[in-house]
Amino acid sequence: MNTPDSHPLDTEFNSAQIDHWVALGTEIAREAHFGETRADQTTPYVTHPIEVARRVRARAEKDGEIPRFILIATLAALFHDIPENQPDFPLRERVVQMGLPPIFPNAVLLAVEKLTNTNKDDYLDYLLELKDRG
Repeated sequence: MNTPDSHPLDTEFNSAQIDHWVALGTEIAREAHFGETRADQTTPYVTHPIEVARRVRARAEKDGEIPRFILIATLAALFHDIPENQPDFPLRERVVQMGLPPIFPNAVLLAVEKLTNTNKDDYLDYLLELKDRG
């Protein structure tokens, strides 16, 4: 529970709340990637971020991460390709509309920004840049 001296990111969550926000995030990812397909030209692209998010959440839970980390990491995984694939999609607006506690939309969007490949020319450079970002 938050106290007057606590930080907004100290908000406590239960699994049902995380499930709720992940479901909302999944719908945002589906909307953003609507019509996109994977390299096989058949599989909906959104299957990729959904699978990444599933793996991130499972690993974070297995590792005993705190709920706020699980929530931020899972949503960032869901949204990680939206800025690259759909730069005109109103991601900030949609994340704010999710009803997350204050400061969490910014935390999620910052994590997405750190995951975004800004160097389309060289994927290896992008991976090395991610490593350097920590």
